[in-house]
Amino acid sequence: QRQMCIRDRSKKEVQQRLLVYKNAIDVLEMSLNCQPSSDAASVHDPLDKRHELNDVAVGLAAQLLPRVMVVEDVVGFRHNQQKAYDGFLIKLREVFAHVEVFVTNALHAMVAQNRNRLFIICTHYRGREDDAVDLGLVRTQLLRQRTCSARRCAKARGSRPHSTPT
Repeated sequence: QRQMCIRDRSKKEVQQRLLVYKNAIDVLEMSLNCQPSSDAASVHDPLDKRHELNDVAVGLAAQLLPRVMVVEDVVGFRHNQQKAYDGFLIKLREVFAHVEVFVTNALHAMVAQNRNRLFIICTHYRGREDDAVDLGLVRTQLLRQRTCSARRCAKARGSRPHSTPT
């Protein structure tokens, strides 16, 4: 059964409500706060408080134990916020058995923008052999799913798919 929960993970009540899905989530997708890392920003403060949401994302994943977690952000996260990026990967690797980082142009996912996006795909086996996940297949399917979701949302709004500037 498919279910999509779109919530503001910074709110404690949302975090508590999500815990009922522990061990029941196949794919958990989170987007990080792009403003502190964007190449368009003139200041990249390594102590930016918005990076605290990264810890919330990892903490939720550690409690929910999804089979796959996909994190999306601007590519600038790697080079404009190197310390936060490295720390985030360390924390992800403490929770997940496999963590893969890749960059793809949003155009390749049929999104109406020509810019690269950073994706981090994590899998957690939870000690079950049947939880083995082919990351190549996951990458392909998740990019396709994101595209289909964007189209459905745009159709519901009565407009064309778009994204907010980063």
